[in-house]
Amino acid sequence: MGKTSAILAWTSTLNKIGADHVSVAVACSKVEALCDIQRDLMAMGAPEQQIGLRHSYHDASLPSTEDDDRQIMLVTHARVRDGEKLKHFSHYQGIERGHRDGEPHQAAARYLDHCIAVIRAKLAEPDMGHLSAM
Repeated sequence: MGKTSAILAWTSTLNKIGADHVSVAVACSKVEALCDIQRDLMAMGAPEQQIGLRHSYHDASLPSTEDDDRQIMLVTHARVRDGEKLKHFSHYQGIERGHRDGEPHQAAARYLDHCIAVIRAKLAEPDMGHLSAM
C-alpha cells in the first residue's frame, strides 16, 4: 500500500465510522495530486463539505475552498513550510490537529488497528503472499 492509498483508506474510514472529531491534514508537492485526492475521497463517500483544498494555483482542476476549518485539509508542501499560512490548516474546530484526547479517538484507533490486522492476515494467506512484496 502506498502513501496515497493509505491516506485514502484512513480518511474514508474516518467518514464511514462517523469519526468527525478526528481531523487530517494532507500535504503534497503538486496541487493536481491534491485535486486527485479530493476527487478520490468524494468517490469513496466523503462529503465534499468535509474536504478543504487550499492552494493559489489558478490552473488547478479544482478550485481552492478558501476556508480553514474542514475535517480533511489538503494543502501544498509550500503552505506547510510557510509559517504565515500554517494557520490555514493546523487547527480543526479550534483544536490543533493531532492533539485530540479522549475515548472517541481511541475507538477510531482500535478500529484501524483491527483493519491493519485483517490486512496482515490476508497478506499472510498462501494465495495472497505475492502481494506482501509490494
